[in-house]
Formats: sequence, C-alpha cells, structure tokens
Amino acid sequence: MYMTCSKNKAQVIQAPPRVIVSKGLLCHCQDHAKMGFGTDLQGRTSHDALLRIQDTEIKLLETMKSCLQKKIDGDKKYAQSLFSFVQIAQKFEKSEYSSYCSLFQAWETIVCETEKLAQLFQRKVDQLVASTLDKLTTLISEKRSERKSFEDERNRLEKEFSRVKDDVHNCKQEYTKSLERVRISKVKFEEIYTKGKSGGKLDDAKKKYQSDTMKLHKSHNDYVVALRQVQTHQENYLNSTLPQFLNFHQAYQEVLVEQCKNFLDEYQSLTSFVTKDHSDIFRAIEAAVKKIDHTKEYTGEFLSSNKSDVLPPITFEFDNKLLDDYQGNLRPKEIAIDESTIETLTSSKSRLEEEIKKLELTLENKESTRKEHETRINELQKQNLTADKPEYMEYLSKRKVVIDLKREVVELKSNLQTNKEVLKLIDEPLKKIDGKTPPPVMDDMPLTSEGSEAQHVSRKINSLFSKIKFQRKKADTNTLDGKEDEEEDEGKQITNYEPNVSSANGNLGVKPKSPVSSSSKLEDQQWFHGVLPRDEVQRLLVKDGDFLVRQSTNKKTNEVQYVLSLFWQGHRHFIIQYQEGGGWRFEGQAYSTIPELVMQQYQSKSPITNKSQAYMYNPILRESWELNNDDVALETKIGTFTVILIHALTINTTTSCLVCMPHPQHMFKSQHDGIHFCSLVCKPCSNEC
Repeated sequence: MYMTCSKNKAQVIQAPPRVIVSKGLLCHCQDHAKMGFGTDLQGRTSHDALLRIQDTEIKLLETMKSCLQKKIDGDKKYAQSLFSFVQIAQKFEKSEYSSYCSLFQAWETIVCETEKLAQLFQRKVDQLVASTLDKLTTLISEKRSERKSFEDERNRLEKEFSRVKDDVHNCKQEYTKSLERVRISKVKFEEIYTKGKSGGKLDDAKKKYQSDTMKLHKSHNDYVVALRQVQTHQENYLNSTLPQFLNFHQAYQEVLVEQCKNFLDEYQSLTSFVTKDHSDIFRAIEAAVKKIDHTKEYTGEFLSSNKSDVLPPITFEFDNKLLDDYQGNLRPKEIAIDESTIETLTSSKSRLEEEIKKLELTLENKESTRKEHETRINELQKQNLTADKPEYMEYLSKRKVVIDLKREVVELKSNLQTNKEVLKLIDEPLKKIDGKTPPPVMDDMPLTSEGSEAQHVSRKINSLFSKIKFQRKKADTNTLDGKEDEEEDEGKQITNYEPNVSSANGNLGVKPKSPVSSSSKLEDQQWFHGVLPRDEVQRLLVKDGDFLVRQSTNKKTNEVQYVLSLFWQGHRHFIIQYQEGGGWRFEGQAYSTIPELVMQQYQSKSPITNKSQAYMYNPILRESWELNNDDVALETKIGTFTVILIHALTINTTTSCLVCMPHPQHMFKSQHDGIHFCSLVCKPCSNEC
C-alpha cells in the first residue's frame, strides 16, 4: 500500500486488469501502460523510497489501530478515550506524502471530523471491535509481511545476479591461470624433448603438459557457459524479472490500499448517524475516503519525485585476448568437445534436461493454479460484492495469491530460458559428434621416448580406431524382444565368464516377446552387461523404467554380486540377494535363477521394493560390439604406451585383433587415465572383424 497524490493527473501504468465491483470500488488490477514501479523505480534510491513509504504507512496504520482501540475502551471512559484518539492521531507527524497522497489526506479528515462525533460512537463500539479492528490488525500484519518480503526478494534477486557475475569473473581468472600453466608446461616439455632426453623426465613433462591442457579445456568450457548464463540471466533480470517483480509488488500494495480503504469505509459507516449534523460530519469523512483510488495512488507525484533511470545492461563477451598466445583447438564462444570433455558435457546435458523438465512441470502447476484462482475471482466479481460480505475478503485474498503466482511464473520462465540457452550451447557440438569418437585433446605428438616406431604404432592404432562404428541397440518398448540373433549365435560356444554365475542361471520356458532370452544362462540375456562401471550405467539409463543387470564386487568381502540398475526418478541400484537353498530375490519371493526373477518382476508390473516404488519397463540391451571375456584370449604383447599395453588377441580362434589393455603400473588410476579404457580394434588382415 503506497500513498500517491489524488490531486495530480492520473497516469496509466501496468497492473492486472481491474473490474468495478460495486459503489465505485475498483478491484482486479490492470496493467499499467506508461508508468509504474517496474520501469520507473528500478534504482537503489527508488528502492529506498519504496521501503521508506512502506515504513511510513505501517506507522500510519499502527496509529489508526491505537486510535481505534482507544475509541472502543468503554462507555465510562468514552469521552476521554475519544479525546485520546484525537491526541494520538495528532502525534503522527505530517509526512512528505500528505500533500499528494489521498490515503494520508483521508486520514487527516477523519481525525478532524472525529472530534465532532465524540459522543455518538458509543452505540456501535461492539461492532467496531468485532469487525473493523480485526481487519485493521490483519492489514498491519500483511503490510509488515509484504514489506519484509519485498526487501528480502529484492536482495535475493540482486545476490543471484551478483553470484552469476562473480562466476564469470572466477571462471575468467581460472581460465587465465590455466593458459599460463599450459604455456609453462609446454615450454618445459619442448625444452626436454629438444635436448633429446628420454625416460622419466620426458614422460613426466608430457604428462604435465597433457594434464594442464585438459584442465584448460575444462576451464574454457566453464568460462563460455558462465558467459552465456550471465548474458541470459542479465537480459531476463533487466527486462523481465526485476520489472515484473516491481510491478507485482505495486499491484500487491494497491490491493492493500484497497483493504485499507475497505477498513476506513467500514469505519465511517459505523460512526455515521441520521441527524443532519451527524450526516454532515459523516459526509465529510466519506468524501475524504472515497477520494482514495488505489489505481492512481502511486501514479502521480510519488513516481515523479522518486523516479530513477532504468538499470543499464552490462556487456558480457568472450575475451578474445585470452587466446592470443594459445596454439590449439579452442575457439572463442565455442564449446570445446574432445575426449577429455565429452563425459562432462554429456553429464551437464543430462543434468540440464532434468532441470528443464522440473521447471516445466513446476511452471505448468503454477499456471494451472493461477487459472483456477482467476476463475474463482471472475465468479466472485459477478456477485456484485460489497465490503460487508464474507466473500469479499476471499476475493481480495485470491487476487493477492494470483499476483504472487504471476511473479513466480515470470521468474520460472526466466530460469527455464537460461537453462535452455545453456543446453543449446552444449547440445549443438554433441550432436555433431553423435556416436563418433571425439577428437583428442591435443594434436599428434610423440607419446614416449621410444622414437618414430612408437609414433608409427600410435598412428596405426588411431587409424584402426577410426574405422569402428558403435551403435546402441535398445529394446522396443512395446515388444521388448530380447532374443539374440540365432545366426550370430550359431557355432558359438558360450561359457561362464564370471565367478559363481552358475547358481544364477536356470532353465526358463519363456515366450518370444519377453525381455529374457530363450537361453537359460544369465550371460546370454541381452540385458545382462557383465562388469559395467556406474558412469556407463548412468549413460545408458535415461528414462523411467530403463533397467539392466550387471556384475559387481562387494567392497568388504570381495565377493561377486549382481546388481539391478534402474532409472526411476534418478539412478537406483538394487543388489540381487542370494539365500542358500532359497534362490535369488529382492524382498519378495525367491527364484532359482536371476533370469526367472527378472522375468517375473517385469511381467508382474510390481515395484521392485515397497519402499522404492520403482518399476521395470524397458530393458537396455548390450552394445552390438560387446564381447564375453571367455571369447577373448590375449596373445603376443606388441608394444607399450604410457597407460596401456598393446596385445594381439584371438576371438573364438577365428579373428586376430589388437586390443588396448591397462598398463600394470596404472591399474589404480582413474578412468580418465585409462583404467576403464578397453576398446577392440581389428588389425589389417584378410578377415576384418
């Protein structure tokens, strides 16, 4: 509730549409077209003015409450109480808003005329206590709450914007440091390499150079993403979030002004009498109150005297100078996608997609709730409400709820747009890769001190890797046919390649349209992936109901165990329990084999556990290029690289190939250093595999 001059000319500003309810009361807010908080009060001085006027209004309302309380003290003290009323009212200092704010002016008139009505108010004291005083108390409480909410929300919006700006600054600093580290490590590596040194020093320098380059690419992506975030955030903040927040605040305050008007209107009606003298006094008070127009309260001199300039946008652009001395594949404003960033980008894409879904769902719920309240508001408007009807308070309450919902929707749309822009930035380079092997972090260079022979082998392996095409084969969600191709299985001798797997197998008579293979062995099931890292599981399971079974190791006992991995409102992992003599189970009935357990759980459409309420809908089948361990035999060691050994191998004694295995010295390194890297490559021969 703000006080604007009723004597000044009214100017049209943005607010929700208003409809006349009765007796000239203007309700439902209209959008102000020219002037308003959102366009004229964005600056800090305007913000302070908004807080100052709210504090003054609260003091005014508290003064009104004190005066009214004195008014109803009792019959015997009535005269003294009314005198105290006038005295307390006169203690309220005339503020800067009294000259042009109709609410202040109306109150001054009421105080003046109340002195003449001192002996006539006693008969309606009970009604004043039961209704009017309660409304005023509620109004003061709402006014305090809105004042605090306005200040906290504005501070939150500014802190959020400052945080995004700080992120850009921090990313730029880290980016600069990464460039310097790459430059230094490159100089050291080239110096050692030029001197012809070999062995540990050269390898250490190369590792340092590679590590710094990978960190640089990550810093580059962080900087590019941060720039896009702050650009979008600022655009939404200046053009939508902040202006709409201020407009919604203005609309909310106008509702409170109307509530105050309602309170004063009720007050004047309870203190009026039918005599001419009393009627004359009443008409003077009534005229002052009726002059209050919540649609014009803040559009006149208040806006003019406290107006500030619209906040100017800050330019956030990629600093091209950062790459002046850099010689590599990084490009300004472009995401760097390579073997070191592909996993992070894919993970970021999945996270953004989940956040967008949540925002869209929340936005849909908010919009639905808003429409329900607006429908109820329209119904109440048709009832020709007056301030004395109970439905009128419901009407005002729902209008305030709609204002809050509109403000939340604007901010949700802003966040949704920001996430979509960042997702678009990340998704475009990922689509270009689309299953292909991502490029290396750095251009070809000697990887060891073994000279041209090692370089020749490296180039040969890279050439072979480029010939392999990987393709994900998923089960159809309708048929769920997990049966293997009989022609591919013909002539294959399949054996168990995991310990203790025999007890997990069984003989099942399954129908062709089932997620279980006709084979009785667990490893023959297309949804069984053997040993599979959790990172790969998260890549494969992307929507509710996706599931697979994998082999794992108990970290405490080092025993083999089997895990059902499932996506249901996030990634979940259920250990398949085995009981001696009982079979395999989750928490219900036990079955003699894991395929039988999985088939029953899938066909029954029952939750895996009562607590999780997660369901199995779509089995994720193995990649077409995956092999069983027992189908592979290592043969001659061909060469050694920094983190891998190169072996020749035989598959089912029919095809000779090359395979990259983790180097024994690096068996405990992270996945990025090569521990999980095991890709099959055909060597040049007459039988290509």
